[in-house]
Amino acid sequence: MSNTEAAYKGAVTTMKINMMQLSKFVSWSVTGDGYVGRSTNNKNAHYSISRSPEHKDYLEMIANKFIGLQDCNVRINEYTRRDNGKTVLDLRTSSHPLFSRIRDRQYINNRRIVDKHQLTMLDWEAAAILFMDDGSTCYNNKGSMIVRISTCAYSQIEQEALRKAFIEKLGVVWNVNRNGSTYQLNLAKQSRDRWFENISPFIVDSYQYKLPESLQKEASRTDDDFVYVARTDNR
Repeated sequence: MSNTEAAYKGAVTTMKINMMQLSKFVSWSVTGDGYVGRSTNNKNAHYSISRSPEHKDYLEMIANKFIGLQDCNVRINEYTRRDNGKTVLDLRTSSHPLFSRIRDRQYINNRRIVDKHQLTMLDWEAAAILFMDDGSTCYNNKGSMIVRISTCAYSQIEQEALRKAFIEKLGVVWNVNRNGSTYQLNLAKQSRDRWFENISPFIVDSYQYKLPESLQKEASRTDDDFVYVARTDNR
């Protein structure tokens, strides 16, 4: 990687950090597009996530969450993919025990799982993170809104656990529907208003297009809102 965009050093600030809130954020980011893993020479795991440049505001929001985390540095680097020539921004932290705990809890045999502990931390910010990563809003040929979260990486049982947590913690109903050989979450019509009204304060500008038009700030949709970076752990 080259062309370092920014560096955030948690060790040089006296700002206090809420470890429970940070643990919640990382846990739900990993449920979406975030990743925690161990490098060969490091005892502890690190956190990383990639985006196209249009979503730099999203990465900056994430980087700011780590300010105050002792002995943890964050960098946002820019590089060009060899397979398609597209520019990618990659956020990566240094290793830290926090990420090791989440790695040990949310990965089994290198597969991400829905962890019972993370479900206890579900709130509207966590919901917004998951929706920015994996959510979508579209309309069918009858003009009806369809709201989904692409949770196809998880089993039906795990998605039922997510569904139950959304009901109990946030009072919104997501239905688990089959999508070919996998499953995904579809938002029940009666829960749309509550869902969008409560996640919208946490949605960064570059992801406003995922909200209904009535709740959007002035922002444009991008053609490449997700960058897939292959992982070696079947993620």
